[in-house]
Amino acid sequence: MVVEDVSYHRHFRSVPIRFAIEELKFLRSIKDLRNFYNKLKIVVPRVIGTFETYYKAPPILHIEPTNVCNADCICCPVSRSTRPRGHMEFSLFQKIIDEASKIGVNSIFLFLHGEPMLHAKIIEMLRYIKMNGLSFHLTTNGIPFNEKKIRGILRSGVDNGDHVSFSIQGASEEVHDHIVGRKSYVKVVNNLHLFLELRRELNINGPIIETVHYIMPENQHETQKYLQNWTGIVDHVRLSGEISQSFSE
Repeated sequence: MVVEDVSYHRHFRSVPIRFAIEELKFLRSIKDLRNFYNKLKIVVPRVIGTFETYYKAPPILHIEPTNVCNADCICCPVSRSTRPRGHMEFSLFQKIIDEASKIGVNSIFLFLHGEPMLHAKIIEMLRYIKMNGLSFHLTTNGIPFNEKKIRGILRSGVDNGDHVSFSIQGASEEVHDHIVGRKSYVKVVNNLHLFLELRRELNINGPIIETVHYIMPENQHETQKYLQNWTGIVDHVRLSGEISQSFSE
């Protein structure tokens, strides 16, 4: 059950507009404006319900680089899945990106049931996406990061068209670690702040860095504190009340 709170509902109603406003600070060039416009071309049809008829090719393609994960989240079926564990061959990934760029795909979403940062060639994958003129959205539990990997991402050709979402499932260490199934909150928060620090240090206009929080009975009492913790720190604070749908596949 989701918290019945006025501010909670206001948050969800205002998300598309608020996110657009928050990204205005990244508009520094014609290229940045084009990236921003490409996002609007995806968001607006989804909001007004014309997504299926607006595009001849899917603007977004989901790719799961690996279904291996280093967490055991109570909201995720990975530990119960009977799918063989493995990592996508880089040659196959290149073939998919080559074909996607030809048919008009705009953005590659790199997440599903695995932790994408566990793929040995994830930086090369991001670089290949950018070489082909596409954007990416990487969702991570934030545990595998270190300075080398963060610098690798920041030097892969990223811009304001790209997103890195840190899955942080509590406003407190106790709640987050309970949901994720391992002691990781302090490490993830430190990695997130390091990512922000290095982005500033290198003066790179992207990627958009956000936190994503799946609301469930175990953490719903911390929703407002979560918003307070991260608003003004990261570019977006994303709440999701559709946890059962998000992990239903």
